Amino acid sequence: MSFDGALEFPLIFTNYQGFDCVIGNPPYGNVVDELTNKFLESILTQRSRGIKGSIPSNIFAPMLEIISNLLNHQGCLGYVIPNSSVCSPAYIRIRNILKNKFKKMNISNFSIRPQPLFPGVMQRVAIINAKRGSIHKPIVYTTRYIRPTAETRPILFKNIEYSEINDLAWLREGFIPKLGSEIDIQIYSRIMSSTNNIRSLCEMTKINNSSKKVYYHDSGESYWTKALGFKPVGIRAGKEVSASQWFGISIPMKYSDFVVCLLNSGFFYWYWLTTSDCRHLTNLTVLDCPIPEMGTLEEIGYKFEQLSKELMSCYNKNTKLVEKRSNYASPEITVRNCKNKIDQIDILICEAYGFEREWLDYILSYDDQFRNR
Repeated sequence: MSFDGALEFPLIFTNYQGFDCVIGNPPYGNVVDELTNKFLESILTQRSRGIKGSIPSNIFAPMLEIISNLLNHQGCLGYVIPNSSVCSPAYIRIRNILKNKFKKMNISNFSIRPQPLFPGVMQRVAIINAKRGSIHKPIVYTTRYIRPTAETRPILFKNIEYSEINDLAWLREGFIPKLGSEIDIQIYSRIMSSTNNIRSLCEMTKINNSSKKVYYHDSGESYWTKALGFKPVGIRAGKEVSASQWFGISIPMKYSDFVVCLLNSGFFYWYWLTTSDCRHLTNLTVLDCPIPEMGTLEEIGYKFEQLSKELMSCYNKNTKLVEKRSNYASPEITVRNCKNKIDQIDILICEAYGFEREWLDYILSYDDQFRNR
C-alpha cells in the first residue's frame, strides 16, 4: 500500500505544505524490479519536474526523492545512505535532486576500512543533512573520505571537518568530490583547470601506432592504487592465464611510463578517493584523471622512465601468487614495501602539476597512518 502524505497528514500538508523535518536510514538494495521502476518513474516524473536522470534500482534512491517531496519549502532532511549516492554516475538523479531542491547541505563521507561507521555493517555511507529551498547555487559542505577506527569512532562526530565547496560540487556530473580541507580544495581546483586527461593520451593512439598497454587493478576497498607496465598473470589449473580484475588501456609509448607512475602515485590514490565510490577503480575514473600540460610532459616525461622501471622492479620483488579461489592463484603486491619509490614518483608528479610544496607534503603523508601498517 502506497503512502500519501496529504491523505495521512492532511493538516500538515494543508497548513504547512509538508513536514518540517525528515530523518531516516532507508533500506538499501537493488530490489526495484522493472514494473515497480516504471510505476516510480510515472509518479516521480510528475512530482520532480525538470529533474534529469533515470530512476536507480537501489531502493534508497527513490525513497530519498519521495521524502524530498514530503518536506515543506523550508524543511530539513537528515539521511544516512550509501556513499555511492554522491560519487557514482549511477546516481546522477539523486545529485540533481540535491542541487535543485535544497539550498544548503552538509555531506560527510565514511569508509569501511579500517572500521565501518556502524559496527558490523560493511557499507560505505554518506550522511546528508540538507535544507530545502530554491537557490541558484546551493551552499555545499563536504568532508574528505573519513576512515573510522575503533578508537576514533566514539569521538568521530566531534571532530569532523567540513569544507565549503559550492561550485566545485557540480563541476563534474558523475560525482560530488570529497574535499575536507583547504588543501584538498586547492589541489582539486588546480587539476580541474587542466585541458587534458588520460583519455586524451589514449585518443592519440588512434593516429599513432607506437603504443603500449598499461594495466590497472580494480581491487575493491584498498589503501593503494596499482598499475603495471606489463601484463599480469595468474595461475589456473597449473597454467598461466590473464590475471583477473586487471584492465588495460593503450597509451602512446612515450607517455606510458608517465601513466604507470601516475596510476601508482599517492596523488592518484587521493584523486581516486576524492572522485569515486572508493570501491571500484573504473575505466571512467582512470580516463578522466586530469594530467599536466602536454608541454610539461614533453620537457620532463623522460624522467618517469627510470622511476617506472625501479617501481616495477620493486613490485616484482614484492609479488606473490595467492590462491583466493579454488584452483586459481592471482598476483598480490605488497605495495607498502615500495612506498619510498612511490614517494619519488609523487615528487615528480607534483612538480609536473605545478603543486605548492605544502600540497606535495600533504600528498606524501596522505592516509599514512593506514597505508604504512
